[in-house]
Amino acid sequence: FFPTTPADMFSTEAILLDDLKRTRKIAPFVISGSKDMARDGFVTDEYKPPRIAPSRTTRVDDLKKRGFGEEIFNSNGKPNLRAVRMTVQDMQDMSDAITRREELMCAETLITNGCVMKHIDPESPDNSDTHTLKFYNGTNDQVYTPSVSWNEGNADIFGDLYAMRQFVRGKGNKADILVVSADVADAILNNDKVYKQLDNRRIELGGINPKELADGAVEVCKLNIKGAWVTVVMYDETYENDEGVDTPYLPTGTAILTAKGCGRGYYGGVTQLEHGSDEFQHYEGR
Repeated sequence: FFPTTPADMFSTEAILLDDLKRTRKIAPFVISGSKDMARDGFVTDEYKPPRIAPSRTTRVDDLKKRGFGEEIFNSNGKPNLRAVRMTVQDMQDMSDAITRREELMCAETLITNGCVMKHIDPESPDNSDTHTLKFYNGTNDQVYTPSVSWNEGNADIFGDLYAMRQFVRGKGNKADILVVSADVADAILNNDKVYKQLDNRRIELGGINPKELADGAVEVCKLNIKGAWVTVVMYDETYENDEGVDTPYLPTGTAILTAKGCGRGYYGGVTQLEHGSDEFQHYEGR
């Protein structure tokens, strides 16, 4: 949902965010010549992305102890070899942690149309600075509330999805993927109207064919919303929050109608002094 292209990686610390307000103009009839049509306008904001910088300390005492998976009596358990293995594992652990942080930012942006980033002071963990990035002015208008909850027997899921799709398309965006939490996926499949349409063999109104995608993602079914196909994808992957609690990326009751490439992943440049070097290094990329 948030791909990164070469144009999305900046050499500067600050990046430029373009907010394009698309319209659905139609071409005019003219007697002769042509009539000028205004281009869709956009607004550009400068933003300094948050710095993500995990670290892990290796102490001499760590290298004297038996490492994970090592044999009790092992000639390869030398401190210098342990240091190499530990460094490789630490790099992988921190890389995975960064990926999970980026994924949480993506999930929060899809859910709230914005993202809250709490910056921690490494020298004083109790101090923090909160940055909020919002893709709207005033009140978030990207929220749809069904008149009847989807876990109720008389819920009109097809009608709600049609209204949601029309709203998104009215903004000039695509809408063909419904990302849901596990409980919402159950509510959809247990809905009588959905079940009857998915069970119809004469007209292709939908289909159930669970398909595993990336980690934690499962394509549950496809729904025909008045001629437009919407793929329902359940996502139940979790992460460990700051309090050490296993937490789902998508809270209970979450349903997000969107499309691939709905956003972009931007990265600013980083300049830092490497350990053991007296020259600054600049990095541009992911």
